[in-house]
Amino acid sequence: TFLDSDDTFEPGLLAAYADAIEKDPAADIFKCGFFEEYIEDGRVSYQRACRLEPAGCDSPAAICRAAVRLEQFPAFGFLWNGCYRAALLREAGIRFDETLRVNEDFAFNLAAARAAKRLCVLPYAGYHYAKRANASLSTTRNDDYYGTHMLKIRGFLAFAQETGLSD
Repeated sequence: TFLDSDDTFEPGLLAAYADAIEKDPAADIFKCGFFEEYIEDGRVSYQRACRLEPAGCDSPAAICRAAVRLEQFPAFGFLWNGCYRAALLREAGIRFDETLRVNEDFAFNLAAARAAKRLCVLPYAGYHYAKRANASLSTTRNDDYYGTHMLKIRGFLAFAQETGLSD
């Protein structure tokens, strides 16, 4: 799993992942809910809980559908709300695309989802994602905003075509 330097885990997150792995050892990826926290003057000024509907997806088409549903929050493209089977990443050769300035998490997740045999969505909100005004890549100017979002759209479309989804 991953933890951004300015974020925090709920005390029970790793135990929740361990329990989920024990209950579903065939899963390659687990995604969990999170708390989106807006930080002003060093304090949380607003918090929004993003709890996800539990799901177990064990076909490429079901994984693709789940990825699209998760991204509507958005909750698919981030690394920090996921737990990944290390063997999946090694065997599929999944690495970060160092040429990407933003959306490298999304590209990583898309590659992992394509390689996964099973993806599980947990209803547990166990991650605290801190958003600080003018302090992160998600809040700074991006001259290639259109291009980076087209990367996501093209990635989802290609994944859907690969899995035989036309809707």
